[in-house]
Amino acid sequence: MAPGNSVTVIHRQQVSPALFNRIKNLEMANVGAKTRRVEQEKKLSSQTSRIKSLESRLWNREQQLDSQAIEIKTLQTEIADLRTLREADMVTIKRHEFLIKHHGDFLKDRVHKQLKYFKESLKSEMIKSNDQERKLDDKLALYQSMLMENQKRELREELALHEANLIQKAKQMILTELLGLETRSDGDIGRKPDLQIVCSSNIHGVYGPIQVTKSIFKTNMIKH
Repeated sequence: MAPGNSVTVIHRQQVSPALFNRIKNLEMANVGAKTRRVEQEKKLSSQTSRIKSLESRLWNREQQLDSQAIEIKTLQTEIADLRTLREADMVTIKRHEFLIKHHGDFLKDRVHKQLKYFKESLKSEMIKSNDQERKLDDKLALYQSMLMENQKRELREELALHEANLIQKAKQMILTELLGLETRSDGDIGRKPDLQIVCSSNIHGVYGPIQVTKSIFKTNMIKH
């Protein structure tokens, strides 16, 4: 049998028409089956490629999911840690708020007491200062009065001493003038008396010895 010849062509004279038709139908069915097989193989190959692509995508997705799962677990751990820290911070904050309130109340009460004590002390010090200032003013006035009295007394004493010295000097000058008059009276008879003799004539006058002394002293000062 040559290649490509069908069985029906070779054995057509040796078989019955029914068998021949059946073989013919089988051959046609076989060709159709081969065609469908090729199509199925192509389809299967396409599906295999698609399955491989899907498997690759699935594997990549699984890797991503695994990575995301790890990241999620890490985030969950961090969240849990942050919640723990937050709870600890809340406890610390509440404790600090309590301490701040307690210290604030304590400081407020203490400052209030200190201010009250300071005001009372300041008031007392002001009263003491005013009393001391009044006492110092009284002492100063007393000292000033005593000083003025002492100064007046000293001035009176100095004035009295000065007047006594002046009187003594005046007496000496009068005696000197009188003695001079006696020595000149013999040689100067008829001469007019000078101002000294006129002033000395008031020794027993109305003004008294002090006025006479002052007049004679002034006369001598004018002469000199």
